[in-house]
Amino acid sequence: NDRTVAPPTPFLEMNGRIVNGARFDWAPDGSFTYVRVSPNGRPAVEIVLHSASGRGDERTIRLDGIEYLTGRMPIGDDAILVRGQSPQRPGYGELRRIDLASGAVTTVEDPMFEELRQGAFPVNRSLSEDMTVLYLEREGDEASEIVARNLAEGTERTLYRVERHMTKGNQRLAGPSLSPDGALLAFLVYSADATPGRARPGDTGSNELHVLPVRGGPTRVLHSGWIDGGPLNWTSDSRALVVRDASSPGEPGGRVWRIDV
Repeated sequence: NDRTVAPPTPFLEMNGRIVNGARFDWAPDGSFTYVRVSPNGRPAVEIVLHSASGRGDERTIRLDGIEYLTGRMPIGDDAILVRGQSPQRPGYGELRRIDLASGAVTTVEDPMFEELRQGAFPVNRSLSEDMTVLYLEREGDEASEIVARNLAEGTERTLYRVERHMTKGNQRLAGPSLSPDGALLAFLVYSADATPGRARPGDTGSNELHVLPVRGGPTRVLHSGWIDGGPLNWTSDSRALVVRDASSPGEPGGRVWRIDV
């Protein structure tokens, strides 16, 4: 009924010289993270981690030789892959794997990750925990597909396909987002009759939130409604998805929903 159930309260104040603008997020282990310039030596940035409650001391993980981050991607429930920019190698993405529990940082030099160094990252991409399979969304002239690519072999298999005439607009699929336990992929299928720029109850059409088992099995529709095309975020136990709804320009909206899988 457009009323405030609980007023917002302060969570935490980000300290230092923040880089990457508003790029802050929840890490797979449930901590809240943001990126700032390291005060001790340059070039270097720090990933700052806070508990989900916002209370307690902050933790930092230092990335030497990096001026700012250009992407990040969860790996399982306790690690992330980040791409950073080095002043010594402009235009080249430095990949680092970060273990959130220990703070260990490992440089990834394997050439099979070349696409992630240079291409779109991490938009519409997910990586398996063992870093061998990349899940991505691909737009074609005839169809949109969710694809699993074996990075070592260079082979691909199509997990889901929607014909071009079945959807409307330039983007037909959004995602995929891999669950922390590596079992399920979540993705969004845009409605064929959705009105561009409109996303309120009562508008024509609605989008569908799908999940599919990566090892094979039927695709399930979890929810049909006005779901925004932003990130599809899994809870750390892989039992639920958190999504944002969309609203028409100038109208109230922007709620966050939890959907049990």
